[in-house]
This record gives sequence, structure tokens and C-alpha cells, in this order.
Amino acid sequence: MKRDMDFIREILLKVESFQRFPFTGRISIPGRSEEEINYHIFLLSDAGLIRTDNGFVGRISPYSVTSLTWKGCEFLEAAKDNTRWNETKELLGKVGANVFEIMFRVLVESAMKDITR
Repeated sequence: MKRDMDFIREILLKVESFQRFPFTGRISIPGRSEEEINYHIFLLSDAGLIRTDNGFVGRISPYSVTSLTWKGCEFLEAAKDNTRWNETKELLGKVGANVFEIMFRVLVESAMKDITR
């Protein structure tokens, strides 16, 4: 299964919208399979962007997301603006680099330009 950065962002936005902390439910997103959701939640947890109350145990298993991490909040703040997000994806697509750390850096630099305008 391939990592989908738009879906990563969608999950982070969903977690941010939780009304209580810690959230102890499972995430469901219309049009996405449980396997796809679990895989991306595993990736998010592995990258340190979210916290889960259970881990990957050698098979796809339901994850219960509890919160964003500090790093997850920082990435989401940089990625929240649709224009900035789409411009970053377009730029990285031109060079064929869909690397998280590069994407995060480009998003932050774009946000800094917005501040200085």
C-alpha cells in the first residue's frame, strides 16, 4: 500500500477535530477501507505525529487514536492552508520528492513567507 499524503493530512485534521482528550475511539472516513485507515494511522504513529493506545502487532489491527503529538500539531498548522498545501505538493511533484521532512520544511518556509508579506 502506498502512503497518501492527502489522506495523512485528512486524518490529522480529523484527529484535531476531536472534542475530548484523550479520544479513545476508532477513526472512520467515508470512502476509505479499514485497512487503508489502519495503515496510514500506523505510519502517522511511526512518524510521531499521533499517539495511539495500541500498537501494530504483526497484522493490521484496529488502532485507537488518542491525540496529536506536538510534532503532529506543528505539521498540521503548516499544512492546514489549502493553497499552501497544494502549492507544496505541486512543487514537490515537479522534483519527484514526496519526502515528509522535505514537505514539512517547504510548508514551514511557505508559512514564513506568508508572515513576512
